[in-house]
Amino acid sequence: MRTVPFENIDVQNGIPISVEVNDLYHKVVEHQRGGFCYELNTLFKTYLIEKGFEVFNVSATIHTPGGRRSQPDSHMSTIVVIDGTHYIADVGFGDLPLQAIPLTEDAEHNVVQDVTGTFRAVFIDEAHKQFEVQKWENDAWDTKYESDISPRTIDMFEDNIKYNQTNPNSVFVKRLVITMPTEKGRATMS
Repeated sequence: MRTVPFENIDVQNGIPISVEVNDLYHKVVEHQRGGFCYELNTLFKTYLIEKGFEVFNVSATIHTPGGRRSQPDSHMSTIVVIDGTHYIADVGFGDLPLQAIPLTEDAEHNVVQDVTGTFRAVFIDEAHKQFEVQKWENDAWDTKYESDISPRTIDMFEDNIKYNQTNPNSVFVKRLVITMPTEKGRATMS
């Protein structure tokens, strides 16, 4: 996360987004570019699978200022399972910590703190199928996104990928965003 920015430069320039692994490798590794959730989490998931991890993507709905939400299921996050524990390992969101966030029943012990802030992941239903990723802001837990723990394939995001790169209501179409965590905090250009 310190070397690959979350960014939407291609969307701003009208360049179609590809989620093919070879295209992502070419863009991110060979050309040292970034991308948004579908790109970065697809490449990261592929890498983790090659390293032997149990990993899958999930769909999420972003909470936006003023109590609003993004288009349902328009964000793609990544979950890694290690020794039976699920971890949020989302490298395609513009404001998360540098380390994975554990997702367990004990919300108080799921807290991850680094220079970018204090975060946690909490189940929001008794069946442990729904969860939220939250950040401590203004003396309260602010939900960044809500998600279902069900695995999703990249083709399930096809409509949202198109929406986020072409629809005038998409935040990625509306404005440029480039952000990366640094040793002193998050650096963002928009």
